[in-house]
Amino acid sequence: MKKESETGRCEGIRQSDQMVETAAVCTGSGKSMISDVLAAGADVYVTGDIDHHTGIDTVAQGLCIIDAGHYGTEYIFMEDMKERLEKAFSGTEIHLREGEESLYNIVTRLRGAA
Repeated sequence: MKKESETGRCEGIRQSDQMVETAAVCTGSGKSMISDVLAAGADVYVTGDIDHHTGIDTVAQGLCIIDAGHYGTEYIFMEDMKERLEKAFSGTEIHLREGEESLYNIVTRLRGAA
């Protein structure tokens, strides 16, 4: 999350001064999981791709939400997933993309250059 904050992509919507005891995290786009997060009793939800109205509605239901971006939440998960896949499928080579820039930013930049 700190890396995404430094790139300016992390946004937070919260209730004032709410104490956090339980956090929920969903990599990528977690909008469809909000009802599950609420049912589980989480105090804060860290995910990506939360639109403005969904964020406002979620806070109105008592859940703080942090939109760390689609790529930002997946990027921090990749190394762990690589290790899990290597254990599950021994002998398989898993390669991660190098760099910290979102593929969306790269594609957008390349399309603009064409």
